[in-house]
Amino acid sequence: MSEKKTYKICLIGNSFAKGGAEKAHAVLSNSLSSAGIEVYNILFKEREVDYTFSGDLFVLGFENNLSYFEKSKKLRELHQFIKKHQFDFIIDFRYRGTWYTEWILVKYIFNKTKYIPIIGSFKTETYFTNNLFIAKKLYSNAFMIITVSKELEQKVRSEFGYRQVKTIYNGVDLNQIEKSSDEPIVADYPYIISVGRMSCDNVKQHDVMIEAYAASVLPQKNIKLLFLGDGEKRNDFEKLVAEKQLSDKIIFKGFQSNPYPFLKNAYFKLLASKYEGFPNVIVESLACETPVISYDCQSGPKEVIEHKINGILVENQNIDELVKAMNLMVEDEKLYDICSANAKESVREFSAEHLTKQWIELLNIKL
Repeated sequence: MSEKKTYKICLIGNSFAKGGAEKAHAVLSNSLSSAGIEVYNILFKEREVDYTFSGDLFVLGFENNLSYFEKSKKLRELHQFIKKHQFDFIIDFRYRGTWYTEWILVKYIFNKTKYIPIIGSFKTETYFTNNLFIAKKLYSNAFMIITVSKELEQKVRSEFGYRQVKTIYNGVDLNQIEKSSDEPIVADYPYIISVGRMSCDNVKQHDVMIEAYAASVLPQKNIKLLFLGDGEKRNDFEKLVAEKQLSDKIIFKGFQSNPYPFLKNAYFKLLASKYEGFPNVIVESLACETPVISYDCQSGPKEVIEHKINGILVENQNIDELVKAMNLMVEDEKLYDICSANAKESVREFSAEHLTKQWIELLNIKL
C-alpha cells in the first residue's frame, strides 16, 4: 500500500491585519490545515496580526520604501524559500505591485509551482497591474485564476481574455462567528452599523452613509449609526459629523478585533461602497441574523443579498434610494422581520467548510 501524500500549500498575502482579503487568507489557512494539508504563509508586508491563522509564517518585509538593491535581495530570499519547500500550489491573495515586479514574481519565482492568483476587487488593476499589455499575459501559465464573485469572473474573462477562471467565494467561519457574537459589548441603544476601512480612496464612502443617515428618519427615532474601522480619513468624517451636529448620534468605535457582537445587536448593516470584490462583512452580518442594506455596486452584493428577503439592494450610487431603503427597513416591521428571519440561513453556502471542499476539488487533493 502506497504512503499517503502530504500536500504543501503556500498562501501569500500582504498581512493578517484589518482587511477582507487578509481575513479570507487567514480563514483559508485554517480550513486547509484542518483538512490535513501542510500550510505555509508568506506575508509581503506587515507583521501585525489581527486574524487567527494556521501554518508556518514567513514575513518577507517587501516594503515600498526599500531601495532597488534591498528589493532585489528580498526577492532572492523569497525565491530560495519557495525553492526549498517545493510547494504543490501557491495561492496569492496580494494586491499586486508594479508590472515589472509582478512579472519577475510570476514568470521567474513562482513559475516552478502551480500558481493561483486570487482577484479580490472589481478594481482589477490592483491585481493585474495597470499595464494592460502585461496584464493580458501575466497569468497565461497560471493553474487557475480565482475570482471572488461571478460578476468579477465575467470581467476577467472579457477584459483580459483569460479562460482558466473560476469563482470561489471567500469562506466565512460561521461557527466562530456564532460563538464570538455572544460576547458582551457597551452599546445600550438602538443602532445601525457600518464596518470598513476609512482609507484615502474612500472606497467605502463613509461620507455618503453620513449624508444618507442625516436625511433619513433614523436620527429622529434615536437610532444611532456606529462606524467600526479606522483609517486616514477618519478625522474628515468626524468633522463632517460635527458640521451636521450629529456627534451624539454617529459613533466612531474604531477597529474592533471582534466586530460580531456589534453586528449581532445592530438593527441593520449599511454598505455604500464605490465598488467591492466580495464584501465578507455582508455574509458576516447575515450570519449574525442582521439584515443588510447595500448599494448594488460591482461586485458581490447582488450575489449574497436577496432583495427584501434578507436585505435591500439599492440602485448603485443613488443616495435618495438609499435613504428610502433605510426608512423602509425601520418603518416596515413585517419586512424587517422577514429579512431578519431569513438572514442566517441565507449564507450557509458561504461557510468556510463548504468552500474549502471547492478548493480541495479544484486542486484535486486526495485526502
